[in-house]
Formats: sequence, structure tokens, C-alpha cells
Amino acid sequence: MFGEMLKEENTSDLAVTESFRHIDDLATSSPIVIVGKVSSAPKPFTHQSVTFFESHIQVQRVYRDVNGQLKSADTITLLQNDMEEDPLVKRDETVLLYLQRYEGPVMENAYRIVGLQLGHFKVNRTGTLTSVGESNLYQESGRSADLSKLETLLKDHPYVAEKTM
Repeated sequence: MFGEMLKEENTSDLAVTESFRHIDDLATSSPIVIVGKVSSAPKPFTHQSVTFFESHIQVQRVYRDVNGQLKSADTITLLQNDMEEDPLVKRDETVLLYLQRYEGPVMENAYRIVGLQLGHFKVNRTGTLTSVGESNLYQESGRSADLSKLETLLKDHPYVAEKTM
């Protein structure tokens, strides 16, 4: 429903429900990759009868930002829709997020997770990544789910902007 509503209102944001089979594909489709700490519990609000959630993420490290606008210690707003494909972040957890700026009618100055659950990982104290969804693209791709390997992955798989028709 989240994707359908966005499709109806904003044709520039058709890729809300992307699906990836390999972590390399997620990497090339993500203009922003950060590790951050969730600083607020998701706050619900309604837009056109659909419930969305707004959370704040304190950026701890920027691994990729193709526009160079984010830096450590920034706080960003994350837009989510509590559904199986997009499990909500939890206050005080450290997360690795593959992101892009949200463009659409629901809110301004926000980000959304690329691939929804596929681009959302919990980070433990040792830097091990745990997928919040059923699929873990790191494991399925035969890659180490370790934060120390992220820079190499992103360097080897630079962001490729989608071509608009």
C-alpha cells in the first residue's frame, strides 16, 4: 500500500519496493549508506488514511553520500511504514542503513531505506550485521556480514543513478 500510494501521487518515486538478490546490487542502488543510532522511538502520523512513522537517527558514520551533504553527528529523519517489508527501527539500537532521500507528498527532508528490510541491518558492538528481515543479502551473497568489510564493498560497487525515462 505504501508503494502504491507513492506511485499514484509521485511518479518520480516508483522504486519504493525495490528488490535485490545480491548485496552488490543493493550497494550500487544506494546513494547513501550510514551507521547511526536511533535517537527517538518511531512516531506515527497519518497521511491520506495511511499510517507512517517518523524516527530520528543520529549519524555516527557516513560510508557513502554521493551528494556530500551528511556528516557524522547529523540527525536525519527516517520515514517508514510499519509493515512486514519495512520493520520499524527501535530507539537506542545502532543500525546500518542503505538510504536515499525521500521525495514525495508525505513529508519533507526525510530519508527512506532502499530495499526496505533488505537495506536495514542492526549493528552489534563487535560490528557484526544482522538483517532485520528474513533474507540477509550478505549471507546470501557469500559476503561477510561485518562492518569492517563495508568500505571495500562500497568502493567495489559504486552508486549508479537510475536512468529516468
